[in-house]
Amino acid sequence: MDNRIVDDVNNTHTHIDFLELAEYVFSNGRDSSFLKKAATINHKVMECPECYQTYLAMTRLRDHAEQYVSLETSSEKLLIKLLRFFLTESASSTVEQLVNECSRFKAWITFNIKSMKELVQTSNQGFSNPRLVTVMNSSTGKGENVKSVIRSSLVDKNKNRVTIGLDGTLSLYFDSNVYSEGKRVVLVPDDDEAEPVMIELQQYDDSISYVIFEGIKPGKYTVMIEK
Repeated sequence: MDNRIVDDVNNTHTHIDFLELAEYVFSNGRDSSFLKKAATINHKVMECPECYQTYLAMTRLRDHAEQYVSLETSSEKLLIKLLRFFLTESASSTVEQLVNECSRFKAWITFNIKSMKELVQTSNQGFSNPRLVTVMNSSTGKGENVKSVIRSSLVDKNKNRVTIGLDGTLSLYFDSNVYSEGKRVVLVPDDDEAEPVMIELQQYDDSISYVIFEGIKPGKYTVMIEK
């Protein structure tokens, strides 16, 4: 949620900056600067119903942060990004709806794309086999339209796979008995300037479902999937 200015005939109101509010809600500080910020935020929260709803949603989500432990990516950062995403997608939702929406998702895996040829696991949340490996494979065609495909993949023994291609295509494959068609997958970049992307799972065959994200760049990502 970006800062927005609401113009009134007699008043101009600036909404609380989302990241500033998140820093305040998730902070453990109690020094003088924190208390000064608390006074400012409390004043804005009391005078603006929309800021108040955002504040409530963030505090409720903070209280559920323990659901997202065991990740290298900080749980608070994931929660903040997910909440920010759903606030943007569902601006008219109530606090309860926003919190329920976020609680439907769990972290599946965190990985780092060092280059389009190197995909490195940094967490294996949700995988039944923790010994994921990076494999390289290539294929070539014959004739005038010769194609060379090089992909780096993280795989496990239960059909789950994360694959990045040289063209920036990120493909995620799931055991459809666990994650079926229609479930939503959110790709959360670690880069604060990049927005999460959500896509519904499609059926690949009788046992595998999948999603494909285009235009992926090197960086760290967390995949969150609807439970």
